[in-house]
Amino acid sequence: MTHPEPTDEDIATALGSAPAELWDQLFATADALTAEDLAVPPPQPPFGLTAPREYSPRVNTICRLLSEVNVVFPFDWKAWEGRHVYPGGRELAEAPVADAARLATAVIRGERFADGTIGLFEVSGGRRV
Repeated sequence: MTHPEPTDEDIATALGSAPAELWDQLFATADALTAEDLAVPPPQPPFGLTAPREYSPRVNTICRLLSEVNVVFPFDWKAWEGRHVYPGGRELAEAPVADAARLATAVIRGERFADGTIGLFEVSGGRRV
């Protein structure tokens, strides 16, 4: 079933409906990220197969919380041009909050189809997640 593309207003409304406690937890977890959390070891292929990437517990918590605060939502993220407009999240400070949610959705959903997508995402400042 195809979902209609949400508008910026739809996304902002969904983000605003998440409990403040979840947002606080998300920001506190993000603020606590360390270099070790962001270091993603290469996968160790067992018997010629590629093993799934293992991210730190903090990165996994952030991914979970992004869904719980309605940042990750259904839309055609593969066709969204913003992945190229905001490489590594740069220039998002001037963009609609909905574009930040779209970018987060593209990265989180991309991980489901291409293992390691989260680890390849370079955040502003040159750090990789």
